[in-house]
Amino acid sequence: MGAEVLVLSKTELEAGMPSLDGALFVGSRFSTIEPANALSATGGPLYMASADPDNSQVYHVFSILGTPPGAVSISVTNVPLDLVNVGSLNTPPGAAQGGTSTLIETNDNRVLDVVYRDGHIWVTANDGCLDASSNFLSCVRLTQIDTAQMVRTQDLDLGEAGGNFYYGAIQVVPDPNIAGTDDLIAVFTESNPSDFPSVMASGRVEAVDPPNTLRAPVLIQPGLAPYAGNRWGDYSGAGADPSSALSGTAWVAGEYTTQDGEWGTAIVNVAFTCSPCF
Repeated sequence: MGAEVLVLSKTELEAGMPSLDGALFVGSRFSTIEPANALSATGGPLYMASADPDNSQVYHVFSILGTPPGAVSISVTNVPLDLVNVGSLNTPPGAAQGGTSTLIETNDNRVLDVVYRDGHIWVTANDGCLDASSNFLSCVRLTQIDTAQMVRTQDLDLGEAGGNFYYGAIQVVPDPNIAGTDDLIAVFTESNPSDFPSVMASGRVEAVDPPNTLRAPVLIQPGLAPYAGNRWGDYSGAGADPSSALSGTAWVAGEYTTQDGEWGTAIVNVAFTCSPCF
């Protein structure tokens, strides 16, 4: 097991150079390493994050400085998760769905999405969690890290009693009403013994909402039938809209089951000031 990081020059790639300068880093003890989508200037580094397989008590946060053919350096900081209030990051169970005993494959606890904006990264992954009745379920783990201090600032599991949330994607957007602050938007798949796999979204207004909380999830697209397979498409997506008319919003995409038991994709624009609202 291990992971490799290859650093290339974007300038050389865009110029169509016949040969490229690169810097290769090999980490035999690391699993999937996910680069951060930088939505504001980082001051130099490219950030990435990784978790230990199956059970992780930290996020490994990577900082890369430099561009080939110049000197390139990489450093790693182990940022502890909130083991007291949330627990370690665990591989979740398969997710129950309505109308069938077939479980949706939630895979593992690898990092799925990383977003940087204004001095912080948000990281998301699937996590095995317990509800109030001690049912072992799948949750979406959401963790915020201050990149200047390399410390965890928020950490939570987003889930529902008796049900499963999985394959989350995140986006951080400027709040349209409170200048100088940001909002978090998350999209994910939901299913439980009564619900077919559906698309839901949630989020938080950093200037208003208490730390380590998200707002009640909103249904984006209900599933229409049981899923005939068990391997889900694995990923959701979220992207900020660059147009001024839609500033403070994000386009989110997630999977749901169509009437024939196959998967479909729902895409919608979400924010805290339009429908669907949080």
